[in-house]
Amino acid sequence: MSQQNSRKLQKSPKRLFKGLCQSWYAGKAPLFQFAVKLWGILILFYLLSLAPIGQQWLSASAIGDAKLSSYILKGVGEGLWVSEGTLFSSKYAITVLPSCTGIEYLLFFCALIVSFPARFGQKTLALLMGVTILFLVNLFRIVGLYFIGVHFPCFFETAHQELGGLLLILASVFLSAIWMGWIQQSKNSDVTT
Repeated sequence: MSQQNSRKLQKSPKRLFKGLCQSWYAGKAPLFQFAVKLWGILILFYLLSLAPIGQQWLSASAIGDAKLSSYILKGVGEGLWVSEGTLFSSKYAITVLPSCTGIEYLLFFCALIVSFPARFGQKTLALLMGVTILFLVNLFRIVGLYFIGVHFPCFFETAHQELGGLLLILASVFLSAIWMGWIQQSKNSDVTT
């Protein structure tokens, strides 16, 4: 065997491996691009939330959530008042902290939508509808926690720590999955027509 042929054989496994990796990546490139965008946006959101302006916004959001929750509770006959982010009544008091605004779930949902390959109008519609729905789910969670505190105080911590977060996670994932399925379906129908 010539020296040139033995060099080709030595390089062949490397080239074969490189070719296999490139073809595998080519099929997975959209997924990697989506993941890199998603993580980049999540890190950016996280860093913004740590900045002083982000902290101020989170505090204002908590106070706003407390006020809106008080309107709902007053609408169903609960006599209470609000001071800063705390709802007071003769039955129970609950404080809405910045971490109780559900902002993590809203940001996760927004990052998923922005990262996903779709048209600007489709993303805008998803963001408007999804953020509104998640905001309302969080208000429902706060109102529900108030009633749990009034009627089942021993269950409050479990409901607050476990069930409330789970509800928001499921709502975020569910809304994202429905929207992504709709986008894929519209892409497939565009291809067939």
